[in-house]
Amino acid sequence: MLEIAFLCSHLLWMTSLRDMEILYDMVTRMAGKAMNIKNHRIKIGAPANLVVLNAENVYEAIWYQTEPRYVISRGRIVAENEETTRFHVKI
Repeated sequence: MLEIAFLCSHLLWMTSLRDMEILYDMVTRMAGKAMNIKNHRIKIGAPANLVVLNAENVYEAIWYQTEPRYVISRGRIVAENEETTRFHVKI
């Protein structure tokens, strides 16, 4: 879905931070409404089905199409991506 937002940003010349927020809502919140998903919101008591992105803000998430940091389904982490740094030093 981030790829769709990225393509729309170019095709529709929507490149400001405010535009990116609109596009992000389009592929997240509004997509859930369009699919008639019940309790599609962040609220106490709602099912915790969400994706946590490894980005500082919406602009970065769309521009770089970041990989998900966590995928949470029904309140449980079902997938996790880690960033690993390895040093290869001769001693």
